[in-house]
Amino acid sequence: MSEEVEVKIFEETPVEERLEKIRKKIMKDAEKQASEILGEAQGRAAKVIEEAEKRAERRASEILRREAEEAEREKRKIIAEAKLRARQIVTASKEEGVRRVFEEARKRLEALASSKEYVQALEKMIERGALALGGGNLEVVLPEQHANIDLNLEKIAEEVSKRLGVKTKLEKARETVYATGGVIIRKSDGSLLIDNTFETILEREEKNLRTKIAKILFT
Repeated sequence: MSEEVEVKIFEETPVEERLEKIRKKIMKDAEKQASEILGEAQGRAAKVIEEAEKRAERRASEILRREAEEAEREKRKIIAEAKLRARQIVTASKEEGVRRVFEEARKRLEALASSKEYVQALEKMIERGALALGGGNLEVVLPEQHANIDLNLEKIAEEVSKRLGVKTKLEKARETVYATGGVIIRKSDGSLLIDNTFETILEREEKNLRTKIAKILFT
């Protein structure tokens, strides 16, 4: 099962609209934070370069009397170092903006896992995961805090059996997983699984999302 399919399974759950609202709110807050962070960073960076240029001019003037070429080299060196430092300031600020977005996303997913819609979403995720695994004897691994959540696994199994034409049985695994929310669906023999815990989804998509967020916030 490809990661693309696994992510699609999660994204097509009944809480897709809720997640989209969360995403939009995160991006709105992040854009404001990023604008403030980046504005401050660019101001600091500009000041670093300005001060370096003044220092370079003074240093060049001191050397100029001895050798003009050496003075120019010294001037370029000082300014180049200042520009590097300025880029580092801006880059660090961008990273901080992206980090805040992910932190906010984690908080909102945690809130989602405590919402009224969560059980329905979880059942739909289990159903789609069971379908993707081809039915059969399957286990559902839940986060520890949701181990006793009331799920209609028998009904889900009946629906999967009906749609696939394959007798399907779903039961909770004895062990739990450390996660904020979501679920792992796996074959009882451990041969295949789909990990759609919230943490794994974020981790799986982090590189792609980081690129997208950075483009949205800083271009």
